[in-house]
Amino acid sequence: MDLLKVLAQPSQAIQFLSALGIPEDKIKQVYGLNYDIDTNKITRETLGMIELFKKNKWGLNVGGNTKIIGVTTSYELNPLVSFHVGATKKYDNFFDFKKGYGIYAGVEVFF
Repeated sequence: MDLLKVLAQPSQAIQFLSALGIPEDKIKQVYGLNYDIDTNKITRETLGMIELFKKNKWGLNVGGNTKIIGVTTSYELNPLVSFHVGATKKYDNFFDFKKGYGIYAGVEVFF
């Protein structure tokens, strides 16, 4: 599979956030892994993220996809790549404060 073709396709995360009325040019696509604390499993997740705040190379982002919502902090490694790490919460358990949490780490690639 050609990586550039996969990266160029709009993800469910971007489609989800666009449906909420957020302009596509403001949405970042972050590819990464989510560790589900309850099930002890790691899954691949693509999150659509919106940058809320940026200072120097650090940023604060919020977003999600059709399964989870996440908050990450990002660090710009170079002009083409940023690293994200943060917390996630499943929509299924959104109002259950004892379960549904996860840890997310991902990479954002600029074209």
